[in-house]
Amino acid sequence: MKKIPYNLYIHFEALDFFLKGDNNHKEDLLRCGLTSIELSAYLLGSLFTDNNINLNKVEHLLRGIKTQFKLLNTCDFSVEGKAFQSGRSKNLEHLKLLDSSYRNDIERISTLYFDLTKKINIGLDVQMNEIRSHFNLPEITIGSNNDTKEIEYPNILEVLKLDDLEYFNSEDKTFMVVHQISECWFYLAINELKAIQNIFYDIDENSEAIMHHFKANYEIFLYLADHILLLDHMVLSDYHPLRVVLRGASGGQSQQAYEMFGIAIQLFKTFLHTIKNEDKSIVHILENPKTNPNYVALINQFTNLERSLKNFFFQHYVLTSNIIGSQSFGSIGYDLVSLVDKFVEPIFKEIDDAKYDLTLKTNFQYGSIAGQLIMEKEDFTPQDKEEHTSNQDTINAVIDSYFELISALDQEKWVELFTENGYIEDPVGSRPYVGHQQLAIFFKGVIRFFKALNMSVVSKTFEKDSIKVYWKSESTAYNDKKIAYEGVEEFRISSDGKIMAALVHWDPAVISNQL
Repeated sequence: MKKIPYNLYIHFEALDFFLKGDNNHKEDLLRCGLTSIELSAYLLGSLFTDNNINLNKVEHLLRGIKTQFKLLNTCDFSVEGKAFQSGRSKNLEHLKLLDSSYRNDIERISTLYFDLTKKINIGLDVQMNEIRSHFNLPEITIGSNNDTKEIEYPNILEVLKLDDLEYFNSEDKTFMVVHQISECWFYLAINELKAIQNIFYDIDENSEAIMHHFKANYEIFLYLADHILLLDHMVLSDYHPLRVVLRGASGGQSQQAYEMFGIAIQLFKTFLHTIKNEDKSIVHILENPKTNPNYVALINQFTNLERSLKNFFFQHYVLTSNIIGSQSFGSIGYDLVSLVDKFVEPIFKEIDDAKYDLTLKTNFQYGSIAGQLIMEKEDFTPQDKEEHTSNQDTINAVIDSYFELISALDQEKWVELFTENGYIEDPVGSRPYVGHQQLAIFFKGVIRFFKALNMSVVSKTFEKDSIKVYWKSESTAYNDKKIAYEGVEEFRISSDGKIMAALVHWDPAVISNQL
C-alpha cells in the first residue's frame, strides 16, 4: 500500500499480520471482519472512560457491531476443517459495561455471533454466554465441533497496540479507529468484487453466485455509509485541532477505495464486451427482460452497486460539510464541493445513457396516449375564447415565426408566440401543455432530444376557424441518428397575432421506430 499520511496514520498495514495471503483466502477475510468488530468493541469500551458518556455514540456503535455480524453471516466465510482456538476477547468484554436497558442489543449481537458459529467455530462461545448471563439471557448451546483448531483469533490490542499509543486529544482515537474499520470493510468489498471477476466468464452458469457477491458488496457499503457517520459525534472543539495536526491525512486518500472503483469499472467493461459479442445493447436487454433475465439482473446489480457507492460518498459529503462547512478545503487541499461529483455523476455511464435512450424512445412510442390517465381524472379541456383571425398576413407571420423558432431551438421567443393561456396538444389526444410555464417545459424536451432540428412548411390550408399547416422534418437526434417525419398542425390564432392553440396531427412512434 502506498506510503501516504492517511495509510501511515491509521496503521492498516499492521493488519497484514492477520492477512497472511495463504491458500485459504476465506480465512483472511473472516479474520479481517472479526478485526473490525474488535475495533468497534474497543471504541465502545473507550467511551466508558469519559464521565459524560455519549449515548448516541454508544447506540451507533452497537448498531454497527450488529450489522457487522450480520454481514459476516451473509458472506461466505466457511473454512472447512478449521476452527478458531478457544480464547477470550478483551474488547467484547466491554459489552458488560452496558446497563440493562441494552439487553435487547446484547440478545441480538450474541444471537448473530452464534449464527456465525454454525459456519465456523469462532472460539468465544464461553465468553459470549457469560455476556448473555450478565444480562439475564439464557445460554445458547451449539453442537460440538471437531474441526482442527488452527486459526488464531485476532488480538488487535496486541497487534495495533491501541492502548499504548499517545493520542493527540479525545477525538484522535475515534478518528483513527473509525477509518481503520472502514479499511477492513473496503478490503472485504474488494474481495467480493474480485470473486465476481473470477467467475464472470460464464454469467449463466454462475449467475446465483455472482448475484450473491453483488448483494454482499451492496450491503457492505450500506453499512459503511452509516458507519462513517460515527464521526458526526465528535466534539468539534477537539476535532479541529486534530484536523490541523493531521494535515495531509484524509480518508479520501484510501488506496483501497480507488482500487475498488477500478475493479468495478473493469467488471462493467467485461459485461459490455459480453453483450456486444451477442449483438445486444443495454436498451435491448431492458426492453426484453423475459428473454434476458440474467443480463437484466446484472444491470440491476451494477445499478445497486453504483447507488451504494454514491450513497457512501453522499453521506461522507454531508458529514464533512457538517463538521468543516461546505466551502472548506479538506485536509489534503481539495474543495469539499468536489465530492459532489462522486455522487452525482454516473459511474457506469453506459447504463445511465441507455436508460435515457429508453426514456426518450418510449416517450415517442407511447406519445399518442401521453397524459391520458391524468386527463380522465382532471376533467379539464383548454379553452381558446377568442375567435380565430381571418387576416392572412397576421397568420402567415405567426406561422413562419413558429417554424423558424422551432428550427432555431429558441425556446424563449417560441413561447412568446402564444397567448397567456395558449396551448399545444402534441399529438392530438395527448394531454396538452397549457400556458407559458408548461410550454417552456414542452420545448425543453424538444431541445434535449434534437441536436439539430430542421422543419419546413409544405403547404397551408386556410379555413374559417383555423389554419392547417402540412410540414416535414429531417433532423438529427441527440444520439446523432438522422430522423425523418412529417405531420399536420392545426392553429388557432388571435387577432393580435398570438397562438391560442396548436394541435399536432402525427404519429410519434415514427421517431421511436427510427431510434
